[in-house]
Amino acid sequence: MGHSSGGLALESYVRPSESDLLEGNDKMIGYASIIDALTINEENKLRRKVEILTEKQGEVEKMKAKHEQDNISYREEMQNKFQQILAKIDIATLK
Repeated sequence: MGHSSGGLALESYVRPSESDLLEGNDKMIGYASIIDALTINEENKLRRKVEILTEKQGEVEKMKAKHEQDNISYREEMQNKFQQILAKIDIATLK
């Protein structure tokens, strides 16, 4: 007793690609996105959390470095403006 396609061409069956099975697409969830739900061992979940936290830490370090550089630039700019203002003040008239 084999299965019959009922007159339909075999091409009408859904045959997702390996990439769709693994990663998913807009019509289906891929295996990679449900690994944590299917895994009994916590190791994979913890490894993924470490990866995410490492990425976030890198982003924070980049933002911190940019903030520090912006502060240095701002201080230098303010110092230059202060020096320009002092240069315009005639000290002889203040005495």
